[in-house]
Amino acid sequence: MQALILAAGMGTRLGTLTADSAKCMLRFQGQRLLERLLVDLAGLGLRRAVLVVGHGADELRATVGDSCAGMPCVYVENASYRSSNNIYSLALAAPQLCADDTLLLESDLVLHPAILRACAAEAAPAAAVVAPYAPWMDGTVTLLDDAGWVSRFVPRAEQGELDLRQTYKTVNLYKLDATWSERYLVPAMHTHLAEVGAHVYYEDVFGRLVAAGEARMRAVPTGALPWYEIDTPADLRAAEALFAPGVV
Repeated sequence: MQALILAAGMGTRLGTLTADSAKCMLRFQGQRLLERLLVDLAGLGLRRAVLVVGHGADELRATVGDSCAGMPCVYVENASYRSSNNIYSLALAAPQLCADDTLLLESDLVLHPAILRACAAEAAPAAAVVAPYAPWMDGTVTLLDDAGWVSRFVPRAEQGELDLRQTYKTVNLYKLDATWSERYLVPAMHTHLAEVGAHVYYEDVFGRLVAAGEARMRAVPTGALPWYEIDTPADLRAAEALFAPGVV
């Protein structure tokens, strides 16, 4: 298994903190966000980490180098990071997705290591880590069926009619077998790019697959384990409080 980390975005909501750097280069409790993730991923015994880079790529490469904590690191360049969204970054890594089972995640996450372990251990060909909805969460949510499979991905624009208390937020961490990616994800992703363009999220493709009944995704709930996604300075402060020494 490998990790595929999307780290090309500009992180504009963090203002001057990411003016010249990728947001995964932010310091978090004395360690860069990306380094923290890579160390935890290396602890799973993964074969390698594939990093899709764009904004701040030179600094990121210089910081991480060819390996981290003994885990090889390779890079995919998204030269169009200013004019594309994460679906384009993921599409650029399609050959890597088809080459190995993959933990797909965003580079701006702070996660309890047990969440990564649970995702990697999931036996289903495709799985999405989800968390019970809380008011601080923003973005795509999911609905689950009684058997614990994702029945629907709901983007923010379609959430008006929902009781969000009954939903689960996507954590932006997925486990995707290589055969699942090759058979379902990569063809659907290229079709979606051709029809809609590069300005959308890859969750739209997951939602399309699930809604059509083409491919299933198992839900891996976080339970009470802590996690946070860093999009704004307020998020960074909240995550530092959540993961303060002695709290986690």
